[in-house]
Amino acid sequence: MAEEAFPLHYLVWNNQYQELDRELQKKQHDMERLDPRGRTPLELSVCLGHLESTRVLLRHNADPTHNNTQGWTVLQEAVSTGDPELVQLVLQYRDFRRATERLAGIPELLSKLRQARDFYVEMKWEFTSWVPLVSKVCPSDVYRVWKSGSCLRVDTTLLGFEHMTWLKGRRSYIFKGGESGAMVMEVDHEKQVVYTEPLSLSPRDTPSLLAAMLPSQENTAQRLTSPVVSTHLNTRNIAFERNKSGIWGWRSEKTEVVSGYEAKVYSAINVELVTRSRTEHLSDQDKSRSKGSRTPLQSFLGIAEQHISSTGSQVSQCASPHNPTAITAEEYFDAEFNLNGRDIGRPIELTSKVQRFKATLWLSEVHPLSLAEQVTPIIDLMAISNAHFAKLRDFITLRLPPGFPVKIEIPLFHVLNARVTFSNLCGCDEPVSSVTVLSPQEATEPGQTPPPLQCEIDPSVFEPPPEYTTLGPGRSEPMRDEDDNLLQFAIQQSLLDAGTESDQVTIWEALTNTRPVSQPPLYEEDSQLERAIQESLSLSLAGGESGESDPGLPLSPSDPALNSPPCYSSLAEPRVPGAFAVATSFDEQLRIAMELSCREQEELDRIPSYKFTILVLLKNCQSMALMDKHKVKRQRLDRICEGIRPPILNGPMHPRPLVALLDGRDCTVEMPILKDVATVAFCDAQSTQEIHEKVLNEAVGALLYHTITLSRDDLDKFKGLRVIVRIGSGFDNVDIKAAAELGIAVCNVPAASVEETADTAMCLILNLYRRVTWMHQALREGTRASSVEQIREVAGGAARIRGETLGIIGLGRVGQAVALRAKAFGFGVIFYDPYLPDGVERSLGLQRMATLQDLLIHSDCVSLHCSLNEHNHHLINDFTIKQMRQGAFLVNTARGGLVDEKALAQALKEGRIRGAALDVHEAEPFSFSQGPLKDAPNLICTPHTSWYSEQASIEAREEAAREVRRAITGRIPDSLKNCVNKEYLMAASQWPSMEATTVHSELNGAAAYRFPAGLIGVAAGGLPGAGAGVEGIVAGSLPLAHAIAPVSHPPHTPSPGQPSKAEADRDIPSDQ
Repeated sequence: MAEEAFPLHYLVWNNQYQELDRELQKKQHDMERLDPRGRTPLELSVCLGHLESTRVLLRHNADPTHNNTQGWTVLQEAVSTGDPELVQLVLQYRDFRRATERLAGIPELLSKLRQARDFYVEMKWEFTSWVPLVSKVCPSDVYRVWKSGSCLRVDTTLLGFEHMTWLKGRRSYIFKGGESGAMVMEVDHEKQVVYTEPLSLSPRDTPSLLAAMLPSQENTAQRLTSPVVSTHLNTRNIAFERNKSGIWGWRSEKTEVVSGYEAKVYSAINVELVTRSRTEHLSDQDKSRSKGSRTPLQSFLGIAEQHISSTGSQVSQCASPHNPTAITAEEYFDAEFNLNGRDIGRPIELTSKVQRFKATLWLSEVHPLSLAEQVTPIIDLMAISNAHFAKLRDFITLRLPPGFPVKIEIPLFHVLNARVTFSNLCGCDEPVSSVTVLSPQEATEPGQTPPPLQCEIDPSVFEPPPEYTTLGPGRSEPMRDEDDNLLQFAIQQSLLDAGTESDQVTIWEALTNTRPVSQPPLYEEDSQLERAIQESLSLSLAGGESGESDPGLPLSPSDPALNSPPCYSSLAEPRVPGAFAVATSFDEQLRIAMELSCREQEELDRIPSYKFTILVLLKNCQSMALMDKHKVKRQRLDRICEGIRPPILNGPMHPRPLVALLDGRDCTVEMPILKDVATVAFCDAQSTQEIHEKVLNEAVGALLYHTITLSRDDLDKFKGLRVIVRIGSGFDNVDIKAAAELGIAVCNVPAASVEETADTAMCLILNLYRRVTWMHQALREGTRASSVEQIREVAGGAARIRGETLGIIGLGRVGQAVALRAKAFGFGVIFYDPYLPDGVERSLGLQRMATLQDLLIHSDCVSLHCSLNEHNHHLINDFTIKQMRQGAFLVNTARGGLVDEKALAQALKEGRIRGAALDVHEAEPFSFSQGPLKDAPNLICTPHTSWYSEQASIEAREEAAREVRRAITGRIPDSLKNCVNKEYLMAASQWPSMEATTVHSELNGAAAYRFPAGLIGVAAGGLPGAGAGVEGIVAGSLPLAHAIAPVSHPPHTPSPGQPSKAEADRDIPSDQ
């Protein structure tokens, strides 16, 4: 009987997960035992799509990395089912398994490192291809390896391949082993940052580590819409044979000298690279997109490609999607029963490609390095996070002929080979400053093994430079799944003799060795360069009205004229009265710039920081002018112009831009991010009437929560405000259209509180169903529940969750997070969101409703997760409540204005709504003592706190500060990440001229200016006497400014009665 022979498999087949859990707790069964069809219980559960049984098996440490008899992993089988929850679960436990195995293998690797002799070696990686001319686009890299005791350092400049581009960079990976653990450091020399990660050998906190491995929804969706690809080297028939040299009749075994060592040359024949792709889980659209994305090179290389589909076995009417041919348990577990090609799981659609290669090895029997003792542990360590090293490890673990492989050439992908050469052992070929050879190699007789080289490694090699910034775990690149992306690398990068490194070529240009089409000439570069130099000179030279200084001589940095630079709206416009006169000749301007550059070093110690920036820019102008000005690269010119244009105010230089926190008094999170570029103040106000006059006059940036409202009249009070950042996702407390008309960008922080809001919404839903709040209140009031009747009375109305239907209005970030949580509790989830692209519901396993009415009719519980605007105010009203099911629940963690509280209170009293939970309210702060809800029964209310957690609060504040920093140091709105009124801002007409009195030109004694059309700016200055009259001042010291480029795009207007999902707030969670 199958139940007795394969008890775990039989329970999995019937999805009896509770009984399966009890059996596994006995620890009497082998969870990795194979059934007659070659599957473990976990593989069987995944193929049948049994989510509950899969979760139980993984929780009991079933191996998610196991390969079945066909070579497919558990994750690949999960992807083939098309179930996003199953994929996410298996992927989480697979990554968790890899992490724990990585930690478990550290002690053995450290032990091998300690036992091996110290050495230094260079591993040169060269990537080559058999495709004509493609080898020219392949990079090379030299891994420099230092090993001393249990310490290891590996330097590299080739980081990998991503998005069709070779990733370059200067990185060092340092492993420092100790008795109780190890420290891994990734040193980014370009950014001067060190990422450290301790690898503890003690038992980890399993729940927290497992939770950290939860994959993102984007990762899951990407896997479900892409083919399942498996690439491996088939070495079953591999054989090694000596290469021959010479002509026929006088041929001899080939030897070559590699890195100073005589090596025998071997060829590894019958090496097969097998690539298999499965597409049965893809929709027709995804399959078409996958086929359509094939490049000409991929089509050209598609030789020996076999397409294998299902045999077309008859499908029974009682079959399930995961058992299409209705195989019974008796048939499946009977090893002697012939299934005639039938199998469980979706019918496989397989494409297989086989390509044969010849690998080459150069083996030296006199090399002093030991492959097993010294090199293999290092390759094992690097293979944890580097797929190329993993391939090398798989190859060198074969039974190689005797000798050390001083050079190896192996295939990596269809068109890409890797050639690895070991050289400069212990610095004998080229001296290395950090390596000292203790026993130089002596001459030996041919065939005699030389004495081992001994060297001493400077301990400072394993320490990062002290001036680098040390951070926690961050940028380490995980080992990516293998795919065919490397086949397209010739399209993106070319080192062909006909072009340059920066040229972009097509595949036909690469194969025909033709130069790519050049860009059209940049006719405006000359004028832009002249205007840039004029700009820098106007800020640095004396002249103009006074006539006291020679315009041909540099201006002294102490000259007061530099403290009151001219105001103008653009570099193309003529100077306003009072501006400095500049030379019109290009040669004259260049001569002056060169004279200024010569005196730069002399004046560095005396000039303020913002004037130093100007002189540095002049030096850049000098360097560029030495080149042919017609061939100046656009990006270099743009860099100069961007540096000269004031990034926050297109007017006077502002030494201390003021940023104010309007409705809070804690700036400890924002201050470290902004203190070097701005003055930070807090106001702790509930209305603009409570904001200090200096903030209204001088603030260029504002941070705010949801407790203060900024209408058009309020915005008019700010004289220099140019960016508002809402610390949270909702921005209905700011009139974004009015802000755009005033030239003010409004931003938000949409993603900081997604998890918190989704968790709160789910808690409220569960509370309504299980009536926890009312039971607690009854016990507080003295109710006893000692009998069954009393229990029924206290728990009256509690309902079962499984099988209920949850309707979600607005499937943004929070809506999707709630949907996944609800499915885990057994809800059937439907949603209404007319702005969501088609196909998203398929990757999430949800059902889309065509209209709001359809959702209300079919939902047992409705949860709101959309933003609020004038079109969806009171979306839930008396009319829509009557369309809901009798006795349905309502939850709102989005915006209070979405629900008509009077209609809701009446529905609760009449029993049409069984219960409601509101975290947001029409009038806030909310109080039960007033308003229409004060007498409503079966109601749970919280004070707009669904967004809050300590972690989310800090993340939101940090991101808000970074957004303000981007506005200050960049350009508005181009540099902003989450600008919610960008469309209105771009569509707004040119801003009118502003009189000097409008922008308080009297500050800092500045002369009266007239601000021309299109200008965004405030007068020079800051807060004289920082801290005077304003609480919480934190001084900054950098000159900054900005500009808003006019663009015309019509604003998006949603249809009436629909939840607002304008592009600016497409994925904004309703968290705050």
